[in-house]
Amino acid sequence: MKIVQFFKKRPIFGAIITVLLVAGIYIAIYLPMALNMPDINGSEMGSGAVDGGGENTSAGDLYATMLPSIAPIGRCFYHTYLLAQSMTVGGVKAFGYAMAFIGIVAVLAALGTLLAMWQFKRISQGVYENNGSTASSKKQGEVKQASLKKALIRKEFSSILRSSNLLIQSGMMVILPPILIFFLGTIQVKATNSFVAIAVAELIIKLMTSSNTISILAVSRDGEGALIAKTMPISAEQILWSKIFVGFVFSAITVTLSTVALAFVGGVNVLQVLGFFLSNILYAWAVNRFCVYRDLKKPRVHWKNIQEIIKNNFSSVIPMLLAFIPGLLVMGPTMVFGLVLSNLNTYAIGAIYIATTLLISGVYYAIVKLTTKNNVEELWDRIE
Repeated sequence: MKIVQFFKKRPIFGAIITVLLVAGIYIAIYLPMALNMPDINGSEMGSGAVDGGGENTSAGDLYATMLPSIAPIGRCFYHTYLLAQSMTVGGVKAFGYAMAFIGIVAVLAALGTLLAMWQFKRISQGVYENNGSTASSKKQGEVKQASLKKALIRKEFSSILRSSNLLIQSGMMVILPPILIFFLGTIQVKATNSFVAIAVAELIIKLMTSSNTISILAVSRDGEGALIAKTMPISAEQILWSKIFVGFVFSAITVTLSTVALAFVGGVNVLQVLGFFLSNILYAWAVNRFCVYRDLKKPRVHWKNIQEIIKNNFSSVIPMLLAFIPGLLVMGPTMVFGLVLSNLNTYAIGAIYIATTLLISGVYYAIVKLTTKNNVEELWDRIE
């Protein structure tokens, strides 16, 4: 109980610890794979050489090389390891492994149920993480300052920094894409070429920036403070702009760190890095605008604990599903450029990649801009 209270009083510290723990798990999974991945010329897969040695390398040889680094990781996930063992051995051992798997799953389910019951009890007793609408309404009263934009932005950052749940969600979005892009990119460069690595990176960054909880719950996370904001002499456009900007700040950090991670992937040139950064910065602004306006259409402002709207919010899936469209539209051509045009100069292919990815992000931005420019004040007045 004291540990829980300690982290509740220090949401930023708790969020940092949680994000670092998850990041450590991802690094532990992908680092052995990246280190043990052999250098293979992608155009010679199945009939080419490894490191110029002249030996034929098939997909089976590739997996056989990687298996020793992956197997120890699999043993760390005891329940799935036991399930796999039950399918590969026979007799009494198979039954024993299966029962062990079922037992572990049952214990985890029981622990999860007990934890959920304890959490629900805490919520029902009125222990609110954000003090309901009190904090929001109090902050709304501080908007009477010389610079309205700065006041609104400050209010947005303040509400986020008080919520460990929002910080953890945002921290995951910021820290996981660079890790995935670096390790998966390194693996793809060794197996194929840098353009396949960039194609994977494009899909990852678009999916992750589309899962920005800060923007997805832009209006809902204000709680009943949004109702108070309606009575203030502030236009809905100004309020929504501040929410888009703050969400974009977190997404821009994600894009910047991911660009740095991509730059350290071997074989990636400056044009590829530049195109990746520019197109995804534009995409980040567009997707945050889309998420904010989507939440404005049907916000959930009546809640006691912000976890209620974070965990039970199906609308958060929609932006990620839609992100597959621009993600795949960039991913497909980029992989084709790298595999089909491999005989061209890499900088020439990089220039084609920049034009393609900027075009797709620009079209996405234009569509979002056109579909979110009307009825803002009307939608704001409908909040109840």
